[in-house]
Amino acid sequence: MKLLFFVESGNVSEVEDLLSEDPYSRHSITFRSAESLEMDKDGSFLLYEGTDVVCQDLREEIEDISEEYEGEGKKKILEKIEGAEEDAMEGFGGIFS
Repeated sequence: MKLLFFVESGNVSEVEDLLSEDPYSRHSITFRSAESLEMDKDGSFLLYEGTDVVCQDLREEIEDISEEYEGEGKKKILEKIEGAEEDAMEGFGGIFS
């Protein structure tokens, strides 16, 4: 399951601390600043991929300090994150050309 949250900058360290603990740390965690995704927001997007049970627990743990993205909004942000990762990989590949 993939979850996408927006976390305001003042809450990022609290979410990072939670994600450093089991069982959350055992899954895929990606943070991207809103600015790096060309969004006019003060904070970061969290893309979390894990089992359904752990994702549901995480959703409940951070619901008061984050905003979950779903539907079309989620799709657009995921495309931006994937595009940024592809650009980074292409740039890294250029180093060895």
